[in-house]
Amino acid sequence: MSQTHRTRLRVACALHQHYEYSSRKPTAPDPPTEHWQRLATLWRQLQLCERRSLPATQERLQEHYLQTLEMLGSRCRALVALSQTSRRSPPPPLRSLYEELLALEQEFPEVRYDLAEKTVSVITEPVILERIELGPFEIRLDWTQLSFTHPYEVLALEPHPAGDSPGTTHPHVHDRILCEGEAREAIRLALDQGRLGDVALQINQVLHTYNPGSAYTKLADWEGLPCADCGGPCPAEDLTPCVGCEQRSCQDCLTSCRECGDSLCSACEQRCTDCQEPHCAGCLESCADCGQEICPSCRTDALCGPCHDLQQDPEDDETDLPYQTPAPPPPPSAPGETVPATDPDLYPHRLGQAPLPA
Repeated sequence: MSQTHRTRLRVACALHQHYEYSSRKPTAPDPPTEHWQRLATLWRQLQLCERRSLPATQERLQEHYLQTLEMLGSRCRALVALSQTSRRSPPPPLRSLYEELLALEQEFPEVRYDLAEKTVSVITEPVILERIELGPFEIRLDWTQLSFTHPYEVLALEPHPAGDSPGTTHPHVHDRILCEGEAREAIRLALDQGRLGDVALQINQVLHTYNPGSAYTKLADWEGLPCADCGGPCPAEDLTPCVGCEQRSCQDCLTSCRECGDSLCSACEQRCTDCQEPHCAGCLESCADCGQEICPSCRTDALCGPCHDLQQDPEDDETDLPYQTPAPPPPPSAPGETVPATDPDLYPHRLGQAPLPA
């Protein structure tokens, strides 16, 4: 008997033992904790946006909150229906479980058995949805949790998570929990009957299918949220809201007000006329003389620098008047031309000269 055969047989025996135990144990459906935790996180974020007066961000979170709330309600209704219609099935035979494990090895590229962790895993082919490569996934079944609603996890082996949610490695996988959608009842029934091959195939089908209505993060937003300035995708934690318009921009596009330090996008950024440094509208004031926008560092007596310098010119004074050149004497008259009378005070007689007759 080969080592692979012995390992497969030991896993089949362990599965059979736990199926027998589960068949004798009263069960109740597990609460949808993954949806509830997501809902609680979004609620806290909404309250924070309301306190900080960020309506744009609040509107986006409100949409995610309502989607998660709808998913939670749908999950609760499905659990109620499952509890009312389910009947305890007899444990599957040991031979059947062994054949199911053998079928897994034929259907999937790789099957892993871990007797210490009490898990059996299959590795899927790489998942590509709308040209976004999400890589292969590991579907890991914990056979000690067979009576629970989610006895398995879905792990991304080459994670390419959503830009706004590192825990979302697939549109329908958040924190290793698969949102099964319409395949939920089929997966649960196959688990109850020990049809492990059908369980893995159903989960694999969900991983290779995209339903935007039940996605944790839509593929259109997978690379991150768009920057309001450059439009490039960015992780949500790298986007900062502008204090002026509340649009979220990346760090490369934002500037800071030199006075108060608030973040500004290119549309809300204003420049001081004097120093040309970026400022927010609240930190700039108009010059009382020319009306130019100036910052507190450049403002003096409510005036910009040039206007303030003009008002500092010396006051008018007689001693400061510029020297005026006296008017020149009239030109000499031509022969026979009558010379007009002159003011004796303006042209006095010179020494040794007689006055001309009138």
